[in-house]
Order: sequence, then C-alpha cells, then structure tokens
Amino acid sequence: YANISKNLVDSMFEDDGATSGTATIEGATINWVKDTTADTITITITEADGTTTTLTVPLSGFGF
Repeated sequence: YANISKNLVDSMFEDDGATSGTATIEGATINWVKDTTADTITITITEADGTTTTLTVPLSGFGF
C-alpha cells in the first residue's frame, strides 16, 4: 500500500502532473481532481456499498 499511496500523492501534487485520477483499492474507488483555479484537490472515496466521503485539500497556504 505504501507504493500505491506514494504514486497517488506524487501524481496529485506534482506541478506538471495529472489533473485527475482514479484508483481502486480493496473494493473502494478513489477519484481525485486538481482544481488549479481554486488551488485545491478534491478526493472522493466511494466504498463498495456506495457510501462516499469527499475531502478538499488546499494546495497552498499551509506548511510544516
């Protein structure tokens, strides 16, 4: 799972990376879309039973 997670994160946060993607893990479908206008990434996780969870992550404005 670590490699799958790393590949998803790399795709989402690279400046010249993809602007959307989909992965299926253990029956759940993870869709993500990068909105460069709003400077966010929206992640939607759909479970096998149809339950969805949506997260919106800012691409700037925070740090470690």
